[in-house]
Amino acid sequence: LGALYQEANEGRKESMMEIAQRNEDLAIQGFTEAERIEVMKKAGISSKDILATLDGDYNDMAISSKQSTSEIWVRRCNRSAAT
Repeated sequence: LGALYQEANEGRKESMMEIAQRNEDLAIQGFTEAERIEVMKKAGISSKDILATLDGDYNDMAISSKQSTSEIWVRRCNRSAAT
């Protein structure tokens, strides 16, 4: 799980770096902060990530303790097999 998280988080970080570069490009072209925020909102970027981008920061992916559907299914199958 740790390696999978690291790989996914690195991919996300690369994507967010590209978004930060696009934000910088828009600023250079004269877009206001409000206009740049609207562009990022329309692209489906979360408010938390927009604020981090504007501040020059990056938010790591949250590590979820929720089980996946396949993990729940396996647990149910194992429980059924034991009875």
